Formats: sequence, C-alpha cells, structure tokens
Amino acid sequence: MLAVDGLAALRALLKKWRNRRRTLRALAELDEHQLRDIGLTRDEASPGHPIGYRALAGLDEVRRHLP
Repeated sequence: MLAVDGLAALRALLKKWRNRRRTLRALAELDEHQLRDIGLTRDEASPGHPIGYRALAGLDEVRRHLP
C-alpha cells in the first residue's frame, strides 16, 4: 500500500510540475501589452519570480475554456 501511495504522490508532483512549465511557457509567449493586461511585468512572469507564477496558477484552467 505504501508503494501505491508513493506512486500517487509522484504522479501528482509530476502533474504539478508539468502544469507549471506549461504556464511559464504561455507567459513567455505573451507580449508586454498582454502581460500588462493581466497585471504582470516581464520580470514577474519569469520562472524565477514566484509571485507572478502564483498569480497565474489558474492560467491553465482559463486556457481550457478559450476557443
């Protein structure tokens, strides 16, 4: 049972990492005007700036509903 719990935790961790990479990639594709529209600067949208990432933690959810 411990192995199953470990695998489930690993799967959740990988999913979180993959979502974070996808979000950071989407932020990198935005221009300065688009970033300003969502209240971020280029520096805040960079991988090393945790505040910008936390502000857009739901970006994947928003993107799923776009045409």
